[in-house]
Amino acid sequence: MKYGSKEYVKISSVIEAQLDTKNIAPSYVNRLTDKYIDYADKIANQNSVGRKVVNGPFGGRDSQTQKVYSAEMAASSGLYEIPCKKARNKISQNIEYMDWKETERFFKKVKNSATYQKLCEKNIKSQYTSQKFYICTNPTLEKMQSTKNAGLATYGGVMKLNILSGTNRPTILHEFAHLCGNMNHDWSFRADYLKLCSMFIGKEFAKLTKKEYMKRKLKTTFFQKTPKTPEQWIISYQKMAMLRKAKRV
Repeated sequence: MKYGSKEYVKISSVIEAQLDTKNIAPSYVNRLTDKYIDYADKIANQNSVGRKVVNGPFGGRDSQTQKVYSAEMAASSGLYEIPCKKARNKISQNIEYMDWKETERFFKKVKNSATYQKLCEKNIKSQYTSQKFYICTNPTLEKMQSTKNAGLATYGGVMKLNILSGTNRPTILHEFAHLCGNMNHDWSFRADYLKLCSMFIGKEFAKLTKKEYMKRKLKTTFFQKTPKTPEQWIISYQKMAMLRKAKRV
């Protein structure tokens, strides 16, 4: 939040009104305002990624990456668990590798779909604003020759696919789940990936993937915490300050 903005001034005024001391220095009020904004941002960040974040403002260390990869690979190789033979055969066809022209057609289909655009819109409206610059409603597609990655989603809204290992629907949808506003592989990424899979591969495949997530204790929902209002926060802050002062006496 920018210093001097209407929202900043509003929070600052509320905090100043709750202080007991008269003739308070503006710098002290600003310092408390900054503390409140930092507190609210941390909760919004936690709501977005589903865990406490300690390493920077953009989701911190992406510690769940390997578990997510493992779950998604297990889903692709575990189609035998789908009881309906017709659904199983259809999904098997849907996750096969495509040639580049087919890949481009599928990419455009997802990009222009209401499903993808609604995910972008949802994430734009989310409380946690630090990831908004990562959202791309009109991404582009490029070939990539890499021995390490099947696909990459870049900050500039470019999806790069390995021409040997990345031209299948699960990989493409995985990268779309990043491009709609999820930098890391946290609960919001997984929830969006499941929605994309359900629409563009099949509901049974989405259920199977969710089952593999659950096996690895990976959440796809998160109970969001509501931050205290500025009034509630300053009252709590003053109480804690008095307790700390009493302990020092």
